[in-house]
Amino acid sequence: MWLLIDLKKWPIRRPFSNEKKQEIADKLGIDVKLVSAAKNIIDPTSMREIDRLHNKVRRVLGQRATVKLGSVYYFSDQMKEHTDVFLEASLEEHNGLVEAFKAKYLQEMKKMPKVLKDCFNKDDYPEDPEEVVQRFVFRWRYFTLRQYAHSQLLKRFEEIADHIVDRLMGFTEEGNPNTFKDSLVKKTLEFCRDFKLMFPDGADNLGKLIARAEELLEQHKIEDLRYDEDVRTEVGEAFQAIQQTVTKLVESDPIRAIAFD
Repeated sequence: MWLLIDLKKWPIRRPFSNEKKQEIADKLGIDVKLVSAAKNIIDPTSMREIDRLHNKVRRVLGQRATVKLGSVYYFSDQMKEHTDVFLEASLEEHNGLVEAFKAKYLQEMKKMPKVLKDCFNKDDYPEDPEEVVQRFVFRWRYFTLRQYAHSQLLKRFEEIADHIVDRLMGFTEEGNPNTFKDSLVKKTLEFCRDFKLMFPDGADNLGKLIARAEELLEQHKIEDLRYDEDVRTEVGEAFQAIQQTVTKLVESDPIRAIAFD
């Protein structure tokens, strides 16, 4: 069983404003493009325990996993139960640490004008501590390689739909309709057929959208898609509807954040 772990904290490292970078460049007598400055908007030691816990979780998961790829781990079925117990306990500890940070957030924020002096920017700090709490993340999800493959194909189909809409509905700077190569249609049809081979049931929302895309492209000649204005409009508008729906599917995809890196 594959597991994706997602650990995040409120980002306290912020880049300086362009004005501040220019001021630094002027003082140093260098090109502003060479300035890459940032500041800690809160004392980093206030995050020490949360950092410690996140590092511990990653270390323990790495030790227990059969395979580790970035933030993705593979566990045997026997190890999954022990891993769940560990993660549940770590989540409880994480929530306690975040609540402790929330309790002292306003006090820590009040210290920073003296620390940062003219680099202090009140817009860096939400007035409501609850907004800060929402930036902390501790979650995990199990998934199968089939689910991962489906998620990757979903993202790829979104790119294809975007490109087809642009080619059929868009215009050049001179006001002429965009052009496209025969390969756009041929490769899209290959993608649709490959999807059906991998997911022959095709009953989910993505399968239905891909079947619709295949139908649209197969019932029209490439030359008509290229030169017949009525056909371009009909198919372009149909792909716009597909594009809008597939984008919503991507946004709601629970494993879209998975990256094997």
